[in-house]
Amino acid sequence: MFCSQCGSALAEDETFCHRCGNYVKSVEDPLPNFRIQTSEPSRKLPALIAILLLLSGGVFGAVYYANNNFDAFEADEFVIYGSGAVDKGVISVISDPDDTDPYDGVGMVTLTCNAYSAGGYSWSVRSLSNVTNINDYPMSENVSVSSDGKSLMCTLEPGHYSVKVDTLFKTYEGTFALSGEITRVYNWNYKEYVGGTSITHIFSMDFSFQYKDCISSIEYDGKRGYFFFSKIGSAINEFVLDSNAIIIELEAKLRDEFDKESISVDYPLGSPGNRYNYASYLLSFVQQTVTYASDAIIYGSEEYWAFPAETLVQGHGDCEDSSLLCAALYKVAGYDTAVAVLPGHAMAGVHILGQSVLNTPYPTYPPQDKDKEGSDGKPPYSIYQEIDGKTFYGCEATDGASSLLIGYTTITYTEEVNDEVRSGTLMDWMPGGEYASEDYRYGFYPITA
Repeated sequence: MFCSQCGSALAEDETFCHRCGNYVKSVEDPLPNFRIQTSEPSRKLPALIAILLLLSGGVFGAVYYANNNFDAFEADEFVIYGSGAVDKGVISVISDPDDTDPYDGVGMVTLTCNAYSAGGYSWSVRSLSNVTNINDYPMSENVSVSSDGKSLMCTLEPGHYSVKVDTLFKTYEGTFALSGEITRVYNWNYKEYVGGTSITHIFSMDFSFQYKDCISSIEYDGKRGYFFFSKIGSAINEFVLDSNAIIIELEAKLRDEFDKESISVDYPLGSPGNRYNYASYLLSFVQQTVTYASDAIIYGSEEYWAFPAETLVQGHGDCEDSSLLCAALYKVAGYDTAVAVLPGHAMAGVHILGQSVLNTPYPTYPPQDKDKEGSDGKPPYSIYQEIDGKTFYGCEATDGASSLLIGYTTITYTEEVNDEVRSGTLMDWMPGGEYASEDYRYGFYPITA
């Protein structure tokens, strides 16, 4: 026997359906077919109502959530990168349609927070691409906030920015990058040695590049420091060879300026093809145009390896940042180059064809003019390493050593190990040195790619 209302199977002696409550007529029972309101359904009614309320609330919540979050971040031709709350769509960044030339060195963008806040919105935007511009926005001269506080219109230079929005219940943070042209103005001098005298050449150069060519540096999410020595060689190669488009343009511009002065590429009295003068010129450029600043000041991190493109954008860097940039220029210019990892320090390295640059006829210390010491007041000493038949000469790329020639440094190092104080030149920690160790493989790491 089956229920006439829901079709459930029933026993022969059942008088109502336990599934739907339908009364089952029989030949002997004259009662009409109707639903009996038993106590069982009445107990389930509050639970059913609660379930319906939860379902309706869930649907409302899903609709509310969908309406208060943007779609995934989509970059246009000016906004080239987003991460964090920007990438997730909580904060949108769009180019202002009134900005008719987004590549003129500044861009008008509108940032909008899609999260609901009954207590208003508090915005801050900070440049991550300029160590001299570390103040938070808003600033009255280039920022306007919408009447409801959800949108912020900024006039910003191309570069990398962090954004933070404080609402009543939550803080949303992210980063974004704006494309466009960046121009840097460089001033430096190069001292050309000719026999026992020197000639000082003064250079001034504007260099422009597109910030979009720095995007690989921004997107890099690998280690920025504290590498194991077993992996440090590959890491150095990766950092030196990144952003080649910018470095190629820069080296070509530098070569044009060098050629205008009619300076010999080779050191005149050295071996033909040594290209010593041009290598010294590139070193002088890095020494004098990258201002020293710690990673903590520039990037807010105790240790941060910057790609060459990042160092050019910042105009600042510590010893490994300037060394990576110098090695990148050497590599593009066709030199065999390296980066030295030393206790508490880093420097670039370059191979010069011909006889040792530490002996005459190359300029050596003490030179034939008044510069008898490094800019830190310490006497210079030679630093180099032979690898696979090639001698790599140390190149002090930091601005604190701007008077040092190729192959020399003034840096000394002191450490305490098991109550023993070790002090000496950096050569003492390099292979074959007094304090050389298998645990710390200091020395030059050639760029192999």
